[in-house]
Amino acid sequence: MRTAFKEDLQAPVTEHVYGELPTPGEFMAASSTAGDPTEIKTMLRRHFEQLRPVPAERITLPAVFVYKNLGDFTHYILWQVAVRRPLDAHYSGPYKFLACR
Repeated sequence: MRTAFKEDLQAPVTEHVYGELPTPGEFMAASSTAGDPTEIKTMLRRHFEQLRPVPAERITLPAVFVYKNLGDFTHYILWQVAVRRPLDAHYSGPYKFLACR
């Protein structure tokens, strides 16, 4: 459609809009191997035999965040990791600090 020649314009529409654009066929280079299926299959097999998996990176756990003034707090609340009903609280507490290490 974009390369359709318009008689009244004496050119494709895209030439007037964008300037000269290559047709879809011009994007692909002509192949030197004409396409013997067994030869292509052999080339692909050799190529994939040379591929090796990338070693996985070690995933480290994130550092635990602790407030510097944790010893100054008198109470704390806990986040509840659980399946909750609607309108249930996400936190429990407040609880009084007994000791801080």
